Amino acid sequence: MIKEHYNADSTITLEYCCDFCDYSTTDNRESRGIRPIMECHACGRHVCTGHRKFYGETWLDSHRGMYCLGCWAIGKKYRDQMISVQHEAWEKENDLRLVWHREGREEKRRQLARRHRPKLGKILVSEGYIDQGQLETALSEQMLTLGQVLVQAGRITVRELQEALDYQEKVSRQLGEILKELGHSTPEDVDWALNRIKRKLGEILKEEQVLSDHDLHRALAMQRREPSG
Repeated sequence: MIKEHYNADSTITLEYCCDFCDYSTTDNRESRGIRPIMECHACGRHVCTGHRKFYGETWLDSHRGMYCLGCWAIGKKYRDQMISVQHEAWEKENDLRLVWHREGREEKRRQLARRHRPKLGKILVSEGYIDQGQLETALSEQMLTLGQVLVQAGRITVRELQEALDYQEKVSRQLGEILKELGHSTPEDVDWALNRIKRKLGEILKEEQVLSDHDLHRALAMQRREPSG
């Protein structure tokens, strides 16, 4: 505890007393012959050097500090358990971090492999499965927009498409929703056109009946196997 002594000259002298023994001092400094009084980090009682311990290595910084012998004995009972739990958590975190890094490296390798693969159209032309004109026609099919697909299929008119595009500039919504809202197209027509847009090159060539399933599978196998360049 800390006692205040009022002196005759209106000054106050502080006396630091250990709560576990009779030791007291008015000079609470780390100097020769002086045992400074400090507060226990857990219970707050004032103790001298003979009745305290300092714990500096712990699993949480909030547990660092000086403790009286009573709180030290209580903390020691659970300290090893807390440290083991934290070490186990660290090990799990490291395991997850290793998995994360491993999956990241694998994904990077897959991206590099896809980036350096030869183009499917180039393989089809070089192997004689299709000619350059058929390839350019199929690639142009992939470049069509939703409105162009519907107009080419005769499911909407050019005037209806232009009306929907003008309305889209005002409301900033998807073209398919606007066409359905204006009554120019049915939900089935929009879904059909969206599926047409999502077609890959091989699917388009098969629909045009210029490429067989067997030839497509052989070209895809060559694409996975051959490096570019």
